[in-house]
Amino acid sequence: MISTEDVRELIEHKAPTGSGVLSVYLNVDQSQAVNLNRGFEAALKNMLRGLEETLKNEDQRKSLLSACDQVLRAVTRYSPHGKSLVMFCDPKGVFRQQELKIGVENSVRWSAKPYIRPLLEAFDEFRRYGIVLTDKARSRLFTVFLDQVEEHVDALAVEDVKHIKSPGSDHMRSQMQVQRKADGHVRHHLKNVSELLGKVAEEHQFERLVLGGPVTATNELQGLLPTPLRRLLIGTIPLPIDANATQILEATRKLQSGAERADEEHIVGDLITAAAKNNQAVTGLDPTLKTVHEGRVRRIVYANGFTPQGGECTSCGYLFAGNVHTCAYCESEVQLVKDVVARAVSRVLNNGGQAEQVREKAAQQLHDAGGIGAFLRF
Repeated sequence: MISTEDVRELIEHKAPTGSGVLSVYLNVDQSQAVNLNRGFEAALKNMLRGLEETLKNEDQRKSLLSACDQVLRAVTRYSPHGKSLVMFCDPKGVFRQQELKIGVENSVRWSAKPYIRPLLEAFDEFRRYGIVLTDKARSRLFTVFLDQVEEHVDALAVEDVKHIKSPGSDHMRSQMQVQRKADGHVRHHLKNVSELLGKVAEEHQFERLVLGGPVTATNELQGLLPTPLRRLLIGTIPLPIDANATQILEATRKLQSGAERADEEHIVGDLITAAAKNNQAVTGLDPTLKTVHEGRVRRIVYANGFTPQGGECTSCGYLFAGNVHTCAYCESEVQLVKDVVARAVSRVLNNGGQAEQVREKAAQQLHDAGGIGAFLRF
């Protein structure tokens, strides 16, 4: 599975002088008819052919052809098991190849640095979240990231609730005592789960939490959660303790998506309000690019589908919106950047900031405010 550290390395990767990096995002989902019988190979060849035709510089063209050849050879040997394949290659060879369980749109890009915007958006949309399945006797912990489910078998290794023998039917007082004792064991079990969960959340760094199991057990566990974990909780679901990975994904996907959309609407609302008050926030492409260059961005926020072209100064690195040929600050040459938002996002992450892509209602709200904005450090 690709990690945040892997993405960080991609951000810092630079192509050899006079060359570039070939970034490939390929849908290989075998449930789609177009990808059967290795149809994804034909799609890749068509995209690469189209990319070659856009290059006029002969040296760049030779470097691209070398990278294309290596990518095609790698894909020929590849057997699909996930939904997508992501590759990064320069003339020295393929330096990152990763299969994903989530779908991506087919695209290829030749640029000075790896094109990572689709990866960043996947990380943002499919945040890591934890799931605790519990009943009155057992508990299981899972984390989900990029639609992959991982069970942490030993994470909640607590003692099973002791089995309490039932008394005879005519021992009412004894029966009540046994019930109280059983309830005490259940509460002790769930309290242990709650305490261990705090350590697990810190270790695995999940950003949201879902409780699953019988209603009585999840309700009681919810009441025992410490405040930090309660803030991560996005809902409870009735799932059997023996649920498999497929059942877990199907049951939690809608809950996770709903939480993401709600968070995005809240973020955009705060951004627009803060920018209107000139309170360490800006909206619009030009103001955002200016603050990116100044290193002031704490968190950049942009709308899904907002991919304006722009330029990058070959000397000072300033990013411009629109068709600019000469840098207004140092008068050096400005090179075309096909997706200036992607370049800005990489800059922010390189400087230790955060990036947030928003969709649906939040995206429309942000489009009305210029499609992009940023919360500032100062």
